[in-house]
Amino acid sequence: MALPKPRFDIAISFLSSDERIASALQDKLSSGSKVFFYPRNQEDLAGTDGMESMRQPFIDDSLISVVLYRERWGKTPWTRVEEAAIKDGCLKHGWHRLFFMSLDDDAPLPAWLPNTHVRFSYAHFGLEQAVGAIKARVQECGGVIAPVTALSRARAVEAESSRLKRKEELFASQQWIRDTVRPAVAELFDEMARIIAQISTELGMIVRHGASTNPDSAMDVFGLTNGRVSINVAWVQPYTNIMGKLELKEFHNEIILPGENKLYLAGHPPSEQGKRIFEPDLSIDENLCWVDKGGPGEQLSTTVLADRAVQLFLDLCQRANRGEIDTTSEYYRSFQRDWRESE
Repeated sequence: MALPKPRFDIAISFLSSDERIASALQDKLSSGSKVFFYPRNQEDLAGTDGMESMRQPFIDDSLISVVLYRERWGKTPWTRVEEAAIKDGCLKHGWHRLFFMSLDDDAPLPAWLPNTHVRFSYAHFGLEQAVGAIKARVQECGGVIAPVTALSRARAVEAESSRLKRKEELFASQQWIRDTVRPAVAELFDEMARIIAQISTELGMIVRHGASTNPDSAMDVFGLTNGRVSINVAWVQPYTNIMGKLELKEFHNEIILPGENKLYLAGHPPSEQGKRIFEPDLSIDENLCWVDKGGPGEQLSTTVLADRAVQLFLDLCQRANRGEIDTTSEYYRSFQRDWRESE
């Protein structure tokens, strides 16, 4: 006899502090899928045994269970109930029905989670890719993603309009820029320094770096050089109540790093050879993210942007190693120009 079809395609379990992320995920997934999301399914629980009604979507009444995981998940009253139900559901129907999304990659994972089970990193891939991966898992489990209708499209348009209005308000807020954006820039620099330290420790690559941050200044700077090529990442914000931007500049020479007490030979600083702009943006879950102005519009978390910036530096190092760029010092190039002109 065929088993009854689950009432939901997806059931989402999350901490109350992560409701904003869960809500954004539900909004994206609900155009084409039926989602159990407790704050919007209270009516389904009315007049029932609340605890058992909370368990059923994660045991039998959904094709897949999505966990938005932090270390505290499974240790609060409701997530403890949901954790037990998810384990029961996986033992009954298989681990393929669990989509485990880590919101904090440093948090220790539950001991019961199989080592072979794939974890999705929210910090590295973001909301849009999470939605695509969850929809793919629903289809793998036999679900059907319904086509987008005019009504679901209208909901998406309205949600985007609200988000853009919220973005406009935040990006004009001096307090939000000071309390959210500037700390994110400092976090970016710290993460870049951590990555460089790891590369130096594990591979022996000699790379110097330095940073200058001051919430009261119009610019924060992080510099990186291997003695041949360099990059500068600078937060540029001319006015305190107007959103700034990150400028990543590349140099085909060594630069003086923030904090170094040095002078350029004969007063010839290296010339900028390339520049990329990363602008702040607001993700669908209303978190600060970054977008490469000349790129495809992909929203990057601060952690991912730090990794991306170091990779751009490594790309520069590789091009220098291959002889694809001229790393002759700016002073020597100036001397050559003056010598040719005097002939």
